[in-house]
Amino acid sequence: MSSPVPLAAFPVGVPTLTGLLGRGTLPARQVWPRLFDDWNLWFIESGQVVWEFKDGRALQAGPDDFLLLPPLTFTRCRTLRAPVRDWFCHFSFRPIPARTIPVRMTEGVLDESHAAPGRTIVVPLRFSRREAPGVWRALRDLLADTRAPHPAARLWRLECAGIRLVSDLTRFAYRCGYAPDDPRLMAAVSCLDPRLVEICAQIRKNPAFRWKIGTIAHSLGLSAGYLHELCQATLGKSLKSHIGEVRMQSALELLRSRGPAGPLSLKEISVACGFSSQPFFNRQFKKFYGIPPALARRQVHLS
Repeated sequence: MSSPVPLAAFPVGVPTLTGLLGRGTLPARQVWPRLFDDWNLWFIESGQVVWEFKDGRALQAGPDDFLLLPPLTFTRCRTLRAPVRDWFCHFSFRPIPARTIPVRMTEGVLDESHAAPGRTIVVPLRFSRREAPGVWRALRDLLADTRAPHPAARLWRLECAGIRLVSDLTRFAYRCGYAPDDPRLMAAVSCLDPRLVEICAQIRKNPAFRWKIGTIAHSLGLSAGYLHELCQATLGKSLKSHIGEVRMQSALELLRSRGPAGPLSLKEISVACGFSSQPFFNRQFKKFYGIPPALARRQVHLS
């Protein structure tokens, strides 16, 4: 008899892509540690995998199955039948802006199937294409939009397609009818090394700080070598790479935001995210997202 599928709760907020999406192939007899600070939706096109959680639970998936990994939930991904061909997409939720959209603009768009303040949407961490055909179509269309010929058009279309994907995923979860107090609901960070959870939270809170790996290791009472091994085993990447990704995600969030005094300048954003100069920030942003930050800002505002 198969074990019950774990559940997770979506936060209230505006869905947004966080930059990682595409198609991939996993070779045989490999184990990868997986931990992200955003949501990871995974679709298995062929092959078979298992996700092993630190609390002892496991999720096995094969062709036409979806897997959903919540933020800060450590797993080990192991291939059972290779090659594994997969589609993947990362997303998160931005806070709802204080200035809300007029109701007349949302008619026919938002309904009871969408997350809203005071409503908890609980999603299963494994489901099939047959159970959620709308989610499959939305992910297929999202990946097709990555092939748009012009980078500006690509970003605009990805923003819209990402919202449609999370909307369909939320609609599917709402139909499932899971209760917010279901015992299968996972606590994301309960099984992680608390030292790493704390330092990741600090990095996310203050990306502009001049983080130095040796200083971090000393503050945690660890050697730099052991901290590197801990990050590789838990995050699947070095702490330096993680800091860089957090800064890129923070930069994109600031490009999308607009405060009471108007949007921040690119120079202000580069300083707020810990970059030594605006030209260096521009190069790193284009390397990470494929387009320069000025173009990203224009397209986000247009969309």
